[in-house]
Amino acid sequence: MIFVRKITFFYVIANFYCFVGSSTFVLKKLNMDILEHIKGENYYLIDFYASWCGPCKIQTQILDAIESKLPDNFEVIRIDVDQEKAVTMQFNVMYQVKGIPTLFLFHKDKLLWKHYGVKFENDLFEILQNYFENQE
Repeated sequence: MIFVRKITFFYVIANFYCFVGSSTFVLKKLNMDILEHIKGENYYLIDFYASWCGPCKIQTQILDAIESKLPDNFEVIRIDVDQEKAVTMQFNVMYQVKGIPTLFLFHKDKLLWKHYGVKFENDLFEILQNYFENQE
């Protein structure tokens, strides 16, 4: 099984690979596989952000701080809205990315939770903890 801990996406064409920042995982065929990927058994916390966005930088620091506290079946996926316009538009149509930062939590292709704006560390960890403590 492949675990994604931290991903920085770069725009790719269907048959190319995207590079993963500090992770050990490469998502293949990003622009079509992200929706397939979130159908997996893990929990997927997706962060839509932009590099120029002040609140996004705060959210990134918060995600970095809590990432090590999450169990192995939680994956944090970061999507730069400027670099990944096709993925952002696809999510916007399906799940409404109304602004940045926007956080989505998925499990087995089901949207469990979403939040627009910064979610601070204690609040975010408490929300995520409710999911990983009540796993089936």
